[in-house]
Amino acid sequence: MMSHILLKLSDVTSISIPSGITQKPIDIVVGDNLYILLPGSTGGTNAKICVFTTAGVYSETIDLPTVTNAVSFTIDSNNNLWVITDELITTLIRVYDDSGWTIQSTTL
Repeated sequence: MMSHILLKLSDVTSISIPSGITQKPIDIVVGDNLYILLPGSTGGTNAKICVFTTAGVYSETIDLPTVTNAVSFTIDSNNNLWVITDELITTLIRVYDDSGWTIQSTTL
């Protein structure tokens, strides 16, 4: 017998994408902040991550200059963001705050 647990969302946060952002968000994760992934394209647009407080207040945009065609991302227990692209499926892009955002590629 299969049982289901229904969880009710307790909070709704409205956000506005910052001006100058022309791509639609493709993924969202929540850690210490709310992070929204913009995919970028091989036509010259870098992937970006927009950072908001959990109350929906815009904080900053992280430009990922070596990343295009992002398809998804996740966050680990140390608040490292891991971005996946459809160009290099064996490469994970680690984005982490080390007194400034650092971008690091890891090949599986």
